[in-house]
Amino acid sequence: AVGYMGNTVLPLRGGEVLRILLMADRSGCRKRDVLGSIVAERLLDAITLIVLLAVLSFSGLVGSGAGREVALVGIAVGVGLAAAAVLYKHLRRRGMFTRFADLASPIVHASRSLANRRGAVLAVVTLGVWSLESVVFWLVARSVHADVTLVESLFVVVFISVVIAIPAGPGYLGTLDTSLVFALGTLDVTGSTALAIVLLFRFVLFVPVTVVGFVLLMTRYGGLSQLRMRPRPRPAPAQAPCAQTLCL
Repeated sequence: AVGYMGNTVLPLRGGEVLRILLMADRSGCRKRDVLGSIVAERLLDAITLIVLLAVLSFSGLVGSGAGREVALVGIAVGVGLAAAAVLYKHLRRRGMFTRFADLASPIVHASRSLANRRGAVLAVVTLGVWSLESVVFWLVARSVHADVTLVESLFVVVFISVVIAIPAGPGYLGTLDTSLVFALGTLDVTGSTALAIVLLFRFVLFVPVTVVGFVLLMTRYGGLSQLRMRPRPRPAPAQAPCAQTLCL
């Protein structure tokens, strides 16, 4: 919750930096290890979202050419990263990039667990989480009397989540709003109805988690407690004129 709060009020996903600092302090792990867990989480999200977007777009469940294009770009990026990983592994066997491997090993270690049964379980759980968020969006759309189905809501949530993966301003300002308006336009939801959905969904998505994250930051992660424990500065003892002269 603190990390999401940070992403809301800080630019370029600053909440991830908060997560690294707070989790490293709480767990005693190195910051690189915590960063590795966040990289694994983002990688799992990206894989799940791209697969969902491809299934929804190419199966005809949601007729949107933009969804197909974004899915193809995501697949191309994934294939490129996989090819780069294979090439890197081949060069490592030849003894190259040794120093880089020592630095990057803690970061990529957590991502290796995604390639086994644990990764499959995490993918199913991630799919469930995104499905719940699509239900939230569906309820928001229905509250303003927009004719949007659950499947279409899932498409909108997946589409905007892929787009806002690009770091942007605080609260994904601009990228979320533009992608949401565009996705709603493909479903023939435009005008004041689309604007109402954007404003209401932004409120539901960011305000509660920002409030909860701020409260947790202040009460559980060193906010108020650190202020209470911080020693008060003592006044400096008066020095004799001779001592001041010697110091000068």
